[in-house]
Amino acid sequence: MRIDQAATAVQRWAALEERAFALLGGWVASTSSPALKVRLAEQSRHHGWRAGLWQELVPADYGLGATTAVAVAAMIDAAGDEARRERAAEVAQELLDDYRAALAAASPVSDGPMIRTLRRAIADVEVDVAAIASSA
Repeated sequence: MRIDQAATAVQRWAALEERAFALLGGWVASTSSPALKVRLAEQSRHHGWRAGLWQELVPADYGLGATTAVAVAAMIDAAGDEARRERAAEVAQELLDDYRAALAAASPVSDGPMIRTLRRAIADVEVDVAAIASSA
């Protein structure tokens, strides 16, 4: 992966995880299902943790503009427990797919820190995907 591609991906992942952290956490108070409240709160914390991992790797200056987390935009309109569970599952699966593709494209020679973070993030998102699926 070229350095500009890696920088863009890391910046995008940090923004996406940060936005998912805020949205899922915001849903907790207005979600009626106690089991789903627990899942959303747990996944919100996980998104926040992963956002921190990616923020540590965001380059200080590569001339990159602010990124927008398009994948999370539809989450704002998720009203009701089932829509929220479905959207949380979709975002987690999108992240998992993106992280796996990036890991496959990464070079051990030049992408060591990103590879280590991708492996941690993949393991964490796999747990989230299974947990949100079990709350259906």
